[in-house]
Amino acid sequence: MPYQETADDLHRKWVNSFCLYEGNLFHPKAFAHVGGNILCSGETEQGVFDNVIKPEELRSISLPNGLYNIPIPCLKEQALPHAFQNMCWTLIRSPKRSPMHGINYTTYRWINPLVEFVPSHSDRRELGWRFSLLRAVMSPEYINYHQALKLLTGDLSIAVNRKWGVCLNFFDESDTRALFLSSYGFVGWAYPDRIEIKHRGSFQEALDFVRQSRLDVEVIYAG
Repeated sequence: MPYQETADDLHRKWVNSFCLYEGNLFHPKAFAHVGGNILCSGETEQGVFDNVIKPEELRSISLPNGLYNIPIPCLKEQALPHAFQNMCWTLIRSPKRSPMHGINYTTYRWINPLVEFVPSHSDRRELGWRFSLLRAVMSPEYINYHQALKLLTGDLSIAVNRKWGVCLNFFDESDTRALFLSSYGFVGWAYPDRIEIKHRGSFQEALDFVRQSRLDVEVIYAG
């Protein structure tokens, strides 16, 4: 007879994670035995959930590391300081093994890429997982390189794909250059007609990005 997961097993794997149940986003908060069934309390996108479940219908969700544009409404839900509402954030999955499945604070971290460079962004608070945020990053939207340069205002940064983004030059506001951002940090300067790479290890990947995106942009190593 195959092993049947207990409520304790399910608690260790799923509680306070975001996952799928019967194909829908689900946020389980507690499991309990009721007779021969498993009762789960939690939340769905429609509201409170408190019902018997089929544990085999629980499915994990995974997201790739990289840069994501967080929609402004999602940022406003976070109640972050105004200066902290930066569009482009870095998602990093923990390399440590965890018994927990799905999306949660243990397995994934959000990092504001400006936190090491801009005093107004020195607050290291992370984004809190919510259904709206999860929906946004499960189907991420990116902005064309040239359009992103035009949209930069304040100290805003914008992701152009999962690996690359641009950020307003906060070192010299009179300078028309933008910073070229990778998922690991700032690696060069971005102009409408060229990208100057300062980090040798990023040069070939930046060149590949320009070619694959069919951009009329020159990539120069300027280390």
